[in-house]
Amino acid sequence: MKARLFALLSCAALVTTGFGVAAPNAIAAETIGVTVTPTTPQVDDMLVVHATVSGAATTPTLAVTRTDRNGQQPPFTLMETAAGEYSGNDPLPAVWGRISYVVSDTASGAEGRGSVYARRHTTSLTIHPARRVVSAGRLARVTAHLGTTFTNRRVTLYARPFQRDRTQIRSGSVDATTGNLSASYTMSRRTRFVAKFGGDLKYRPAWARVVVLARAVVHEHLRGGYASDGAYRLFHVTENPVLGVHMLPELDGVCLLFRAERHYNGAWHLVATGCVSTDSDGRAIGVLTGDHHLDSPYRVRARWRGTFALLSKSGAWQRLKFRP
Repeated sequence: MKARLFALLSCAALVTTGFGVAAPNAIAAETIGVTVTPTTPQVDDMLVVHATVSGAATTPTLAVTRTDRNGQQPPFTLMETAAGEYSGNDPLPAVWGRISYVVSDTASGAEGRGSVYARRHTTSLTIHPARRVVSAGRLARVTAHLGTTFTNRRVTLYARPFQRDRTQIRSGSVDATTGNLSASYTMSRRTRFVAKFGGDLKYRPAWARVVVLARAVVHEHLRGGYASDGAYRLFHVTENPVLGVHMLPELDGVCLLFRAERHYNGAWHLVATGCVSTDSDGRAIGVLTGDHHLDSPYRVRARWRGTFALLSKSGAWQRLKFRP
């Protein structure tokens, strides 16, 4: 008899406490699906939270909590738009980064979650050279232009000569009126100029690039002679004229092509050519030897043939004549 009474009491206890465990089952049965539009927002877009509720035991009352890079924001509510469908406008605009929403049914405690990632806007960044080709040793000037941004107006300019390390040539805020920032750099070879904007809370980082070509400089000096006759330097027929050349940039051990021509029969004709290597100062000397013709016009010059890094350049023709 005692055993049966204990069993009955146990069953009664289960019946009494059974209502207490029904609430979790009810919560588990209620589901809340959450979506956010637009699905790929940008900073400052206004967002709408949508919820679909199924399995609710009572009419849901939905509250939304938002968390973004600035922390948790004040909650707002969703209104029913159709059976089981709810939506509400987020009163705050989108900020950069992940924006997470928790939709809670305050009546049952059921929750649903959703999120979007807000991207920053793209801004315009350009860079332009004053000249596309600049002689070696001269300054190349480039100007960057920055479009609309939020708080950051700083641009950094770099120069990277071909097969050389990158160098920062200027960094600072662009002009408040024009949005421009300029810098100059001494050219020695083909150089890529880069402008960089680091971005801010509303605008993405940006890069712009431009290539400026470098052209060699060939300085010439005709040595010797005893006088001048107009554009011609006069040499004795027994002399061998010397053409001294200084190349910029001062490359060591590169070929300068020397060329000599003589004018007869109404045209210029090649009489001598040869390759002379530069020394460590970028200098080379060419000597015009052989039999020289009296009172016949000659001209001589040197030429750098050029490479990918440094464009070709010919020196100016140096004119001469031979006299007894």
